[in-house]
Amino acid sequence: QKLVILITAICAVASAVDLLNGKGMFDEVTDINSWKWVNQSAYTSSIITNGTRGYLTLTKIKDSIFKFDDGMYYYFGKTQPEHIHLNILTREGTKETGDIRLVNIDVNKMNSGNFSKIEENDLLFFRFGFYNYIRVNLEDLIKSFEPAKWYTLDFILSWEDQKMAVYIDNKYVITVAFFYPESNIKSSNAIMLYNLTPDSTIKVGNLQV
Repeated sequence: QKLVILITAICAVASAVDLLNGKGMFDEVTDINSWKWVNQSAYTSSIITNGTRGYLTLTKIKDSIFKFDDGMYYYFGKTQPEHIHLNILTREGTKETGDIRLVNIDVNKMNSGNFSKIEENDLLFFRFGFYNYIRVNLEDLIKSFEPAKWYTLDFILSWEDQKMAVYIDNKYVITVAFFYPESNIKSSNAIMLYNLTPDSTIKVGNLQV
């Protein structure tokens, strides 16, 4: 109940500061080099703009492999994000795509040019799954989806409760525990975008944390 009470207030004001500094808008002024790659050779990417609005197209190439956490990430530093907002579309209905993770990465390894997540420190794991169902953290059958349709996603985080409320197209859907609630995670420092399945494409726009 405490989380539900907070939802309306947080949604009303949204986030006053975008931790991505506008780099998730993917518009004509976005510097894509602000994002870092885990394995850029597995993907093709482009920013498509239409006036002041834009989106990222992210395609995992056909000859790549099934692999988690191999796409791109934005490091925003140690903090407690309260609200993640984005628009997203997948072209697939029978493949896992559109993987979005709120994580903690090893900063020392990042600074030396390597990528490594801190084990059992993920908070959010969203994906479009097999059989046309949206999945969030350990909840597998949250809502069916249509390929090639844009969806608006909002995740409202309660650090005290180690839970988050999930909104799809501005409608409350479910409250789920953080991906590793037993770790009692105190902060996050990066967000990731990737596709688990080869030969798959997503589009992402208006991403704010």
